[in-house]
Amino acid sequence: MNNVNDLNKKVLEWVVGQGYPLEMKVATSFRNRGFEVIQSHYYPDPENNNLREIDIVAITPEYTGLIDVSFVIECKSSKKKPWVLFTSEHTLEGLNIFFSYCINSDSAREILIEKEMETGVKLPWMKKSGRVAYGLTQAFTTGSDVTFKASTGVLKAAISRKRILGEKGYSPFIFVFPVIVVDGKIFECFIDKHGELSIQQFYHGFYYFPFDVAGEFGTCIQILTVNGIDEFTEQAKNVSDALLSLLKKDVEKKLKTILP
Repeated sequence: MNNVNDLNKKVLEWVVGQGYPLEMKVATSFRNRGFEVIQSHYYPDPENNNLREIDIVAITPEYTGLIDVSFVIECKSSKKKPWVLFTSEHTLEGLNIFFSYCINSDSAREILIEKEMETGVKLPWMKKSGRVAYGLTQAFTTGSDVTFKASTGVLKAAISRKRILGEKGYSPFIFVFPVIVVDGKIFECFIDKHGELSIQQFYHGFYYFPFDVAGEFGTCIQILTVNGIDEFTEQAKNVSDALLSLLKKDVEKKLKTILP
């Protein structure tokens, strides 16, 4: 019996060490908000078509299939080595807010631009105030940049999802939000109003990652700690509901053209 208990303990320690509890906790939080969740999802790399893995895809339920609002999430365990975001109030100056919002299809972006010109779009996360990150690293490390690998991976997963849905004609209105959840601390580094270098701990921020992937523009990746996951998934639900509500009439109009 002791041998069985010892093996159970060793296996549990290995599971915890590999970071699986983080992925399970994040997936559970999205499910609790009503999202459809896929764990350990494989996608074709948009640059070379090789299969890659992303930890979680959370999809907003939508009965028509004409709108896809989803979140692709990379989970990273980093308890001993905090992540540091370098931020500025000027990061997004001169950038198109629709490209920096998320990875979206041409039809989705055109609709948002049209509605912005008509009445102004007031969607959560669309117009970001305050400081946005322009750089990201992991403290106390040298050599391989874990943060760059995570950022490129989650961005590729988002672009791949948009392409697959668009090419197969599943959804004309596609919104994919790339997210990284860290099981550890996150710090923000910036120049304060006195011109001094300042650093402080925080829990959720936007990182503009202008990495070109197979001719596709980069976008803002959301970085957060697992301690803020329930608050984040509540925000994600609000964003999804707002997009579904905003495009309701356009979806109804589209349905009339395809239904007998």
